Amino acid sequence: ALFGVDLTIAENQRSKDWEGEDELSWLVTIENTGRTNQTIALTVSDGDGPNCMPPSDFTVRLSDESVNIDEEESETVTVTVEIPEGPSADKYCWEIEGSVTNDPQQEAKDTEDFDLTVPELKKCTVALSKSSVSVNPGDDTVVTATYSNTGNVGWTVHAMGTGPKASQWVSVDGASS
Repeated sequence: ALFGVDLTIAENQRSKDWEGEDELSWLVTIENTGRTNQTIALTVSDGDGPNCMPPSDFTVRLSDESVNIDEEESETVTVTVEIPEGPSADKYCWEIEGSVTNDPQQEAKDTEDFDLTVPELKKCTVALSKSSVSVNPGDDTVVTATYSNTGNVGWTVHAMGTGPKASQWVSVDGASS
C-alpha cells in the first residue's frame, strides 16, 4: 500500500497497575508501513473495553501530536497519564489512534489500546486526643482515637488493647470497629 501506519505498545506494557505514582507513561512505536514519507497525526481518546470505567478525572498528554516518518522507519512517542488525587479503585482504558494525514482517502490509520488498574487501597490515619498520659493507680483517663479512611474503598478498622495486661489497663468505650 502507498500509505500505511502501525501502532504498537509492547504486550507486557499495555496494562499497568497503579502503585501510588503521580503519573504513568506508555511508549508507543509508530511505524510507517507505506511506500512514501508520511505525517501521522496522533490522538488519545477514552477506551470502551470490557470492564473499563470512563477516565474523566485523568489528564493524558502525548509527547508528540504528529510525527513525520520516512518509509520503513519508525518513531516512538510517549503517552503520559496524570493520576488524580484519590483515584477510585477500578480499571481505566484509553485508545491511541494514528492517522496518515497525507493519505487522500484518509483510510490509513491504526489504533492501540492501553489501560490502568487502580487497586483497592485500604489506608487510614489515626488522630489521638492526647499523645501521652500519666495515670495514678486506681484512676482513669480517656484518650480519644479518631480514624480517617484515606484509601479509595470502604473498610473496617478494629480497636482493642493487646498484651498481657491489656484487659487490666485498656478498654475500648464506644465502637470497637
